[in-house]
Amino acid sequence: MVTPSTELGELASPSPYTVNESLLLGMAKPLSELIKAVSKAPVRRTLTFKGEEYEFWMTYLTLAQRERVRQTQKDKEDSNEFALRLLIDKALTADGQRMFSPGQYAELKNEWPASELEAAMLQMIAPTEEEEEATEAETDPKPSRRQSAKTDF
Repeated sequence: MVTPSTELGELASPSPYTVNESLLLGMAKPLSELIKAVSKAPVRRTLTFKGEEYEFWMTYLTLAQRERVRQTQKDKEDSNEFALRLLIDKALTADGQRMFSPGQYAELKNEWPASELEAAMLQMIAPTEEEEEATEAETDPKPSRRQSAKTDF
């Protein structure tokens, strides 16, 4: 009589891992490759205010960073507070130093126009047009010239 365990054993190659461990190891490889493929280099962002351009740098936003910022909020429903705290947490100078300190929250809140804060926030959570175009070019499903050639059978 063939049981599922003996049938699996006959089909599978000898391995020191259980089926569940093998599945986890199989998933870990693509995950590690995916994580390695993500650029961790700071990205330049710019804002134009009263005709002058200002720049800041940031690394990509992770869900953990977003959650950490949300936890520091006094009013969890206030999107402006979230935007300002996110900017304080993520904005960097060109040499990689934090641009703002948490102690500057009140000053930024009182002195910075709301429209500029919203523009900065959008830049922090949304890719730029150039980034979108680069991503689209990398994932474009159009076949290459060689792949699209017809084959006669």
